[in-house]
Amino acid sequence: MENELGKIFAILREAKHLTLKDVTANEFSLAQESKFERGETSLTIDKFLLLLQNTQLSLDEFQDFYDNYSLSEDYTFHDELREAHRIKDLNQIKKWMYYWKEESEKNSDKKYFKLNYIVSKVSLASTAGGKPAKNDIEILMNYLDLVEQWGRYEIWVFSICQHCLDDNMLDYYGTEIFDKSSYYKKVQQNQQMVIRTMLNL
Repeated sequence: MENELGKIFAILREAKHLTLKDVTANEFSLAQESKFERGETSLTIDKFLLLLQNTQLSLDEFQDFYDNYSLSEDYTFHDELREAHRIKDLNQIKKWMYYWKEESEKNSDKKYFKLNYIVSKVSLASTAGGKPAKNDIEILMNYLDLVEQWGRYEIWVFSICQHCLDDNMLDYYGTEIFDKSSYYKKVQQNQQMVIRTMLNL
């Protein structure tokens, strides 16, 4: 990701017809910025946020552009899983399930890999018209209960699981989703995800 950030920032800067001097605003060297855009070096978070501010870009806008441009693994996974569920492509869901199973076994310290594996299993069962394992749903619900403020990832996990919950759980999480996503409610994409999820309840 580090090498791509600068290259993608350069695309956005040039699209706004801004010079290196415009975006650094004499707060750090043009040479450092140039190396960053070529993918040769990284910047501190303070300098990167300064670049975004001087380019009139929000961090959320940059992240969205980055995800779409680079087709990050998470973006691709979420997009392909959603489409596979829509068209009932069980093979595509299995592909992701096996991928995350292998990744979680190789990287046991990265809990999101295991969560993605379980989400894939739940999606496969749901798409095939069956019921996911009770233990898998419990693991995901326990994770969601522990997270005080839901971001996009947690809203997405809930949207995958919601079809497998009983009425009592749906009532509970229907209320919780507004409280738990309140910190991020000003982020437009998060708002849209909450609305879509609620419409599906």
